[in-house]
Amino acid sequence: MHSKAESGFLPMLPGDTVFLLEVDDWKELGQSIESGPLGEFSGSKAWGIMTEWAEQKMKSELGDDSKKIELLLERMEEWEKSVSGGAVLAVGNLEKILSKQMPDFTMLMQTDATQSKLEDTLRWMKKEVTYSEGSFSWEKEKIAGEMVHWIGPDNAKEKEQRLAVLLVDQILGILVGGDDHVRETILRMEGESESMAGNDNYLDLFDEINRGAARMFIDFEPLQALIKQAESASNMQIPENPFGVTTTSLISAMGLDSIECLGLQIDPSGQNLVFSSAVFLAKYEGFFSFLQNEGDDEAVQYGFVPTQAFTATSVRYD
Repeated sequence: MHSKAESGFLPMLPGDTVFLLEVDDWKELGQSIESGPLGEFSGSKAWGIMTEWAEQKMKSELGDDSKKIELLLERMEEWEKSVSGGAVLAVGNLEKILSKQMPDFTMLMQTDATQSKLEDTLRWMKKEVTYSEGSFSWEKEKIAGEMVHWIGPDNAKEKEQRLAVLLVDQILGILVGGDDHVRETILRMEGESESMAGNDNYLDLFDEINRGAARMFIDFEPLQALIKQAESASNMQIPENPFGVTTTSLISAMGLDSIECLGLQIDPSGQNLVFSSAVFLAKYEGFFSFLQNEGDDEAVQYGFVPTQAFTATSVRYD
């Protein structure tokens, strides 16, 4: 049983998700942060300097048009107010990187917005971009019974190069990955496709450290195939060097295949700010050979310690 670690978004995410960033309640998290230790930082001089820099950067990008900036801020504020619950960002299908394609991105958030509000925003975006002599393509398409808006520059001919925006049952989705990724996401929303809901690594990890109010998760198991491909890919090879370091030896020394998953959660309740993290390891190889199991076993004889060494010290930190 994993009742403590269950998530409303997991059934909507691909089963091969590698990276996940999740917030249970966007507004509540903001209020908790504002009333806690990080809220004091937002009123500091350093935060003021950062805010001023961001405003100046926006002005330079928009040609110092105060009216345009004001309209943009109004639109952003409207959508921020429409967020009625949680949000999640997920990345998967990283094998696409080896063929110089974007991996699959999935961003979902609970919202009070309507289809008419979404179309009004997209219409405004198209008008502003074209008015500024930019290019903006916007096409509508029904996929699995739901309206999908494909947006991007005019020269983005393939759907993999464009954003898919959709609103299904008060869930706003912004996706990158092409037609198949969009279709599978819609089917998962309806409970008809394989999802992350049964990911034991996620469930077990957040059972251990609790979910908090927001969390990050990286699943290394789907990465193993990518790592193997990277070892043999010609464009991923380390140039010949005096130290004899190769891509294969570097990956082996790092011991990346030892990691199953890692996670981090944040809980900014009250005046406290709590972070918890955990890493699940399948074995102790490469860099992770420094981490030994509990017990009275003999010290690990590390292969990288020279035979001529007079003494060697290994330290364990829990």
